Amino acid sequence: MEKEVGKSEKKKTVIIDTISSTIYSLIVGSILDAHAGLNTTGIISSRVSSIPVNAMTGGAYGWWREQIFNICKTKEASNIIRKTVTDLIAFNTFQVPLYGAIVTGATYISEQKIDLDKTIDGMIGLATTSPIIGVTMGITMNIFRKINNLPPVGKQ
Repeated sequence: MEKEVGKSEKKKTVIIDTISSTIYSLIVGSILDAHAGLNTTGIISSRVSSIPVNAMTGGAYGWWREQIFNICKTKEASNIIRKTVTDLIAFNTFQVPLYGAIVTGATYISEQKIDLDKTIDGMIGLATTSPIIGVTMGITMNIFRKINNLPPVGKQ
């Protein structure tokens, strides 16, 4: 029975991590899209197209964060600097390369060529904002876990 509970909790964690990262992406992505100059139609289009990516990667990112927290021996009770640095490591080793792959694919589709300059610029831009985006995304995911009676990252 304990094995079933553990399996059930893991499934629930994947679902909650997926939902929280999708909601976070919709909100923060909309702000970034508006800042980039997209009009309302562009923002809606961008956010709608981001939903499948978040649906496929949200749970995986939650798992990745757990692995990085375990490797770094960072716990929920660790100090804020340690947790922040650990979240930055997780974000920059998962989300930034993922975004690079998305930009590479998007430039190939839109320009019929791979534009590595745009890919690198996009990755640098995301890495530069990661002290805000990466950390607040981690906080958001932990809040969603707590609301749903799941342990936050670092408490497993």
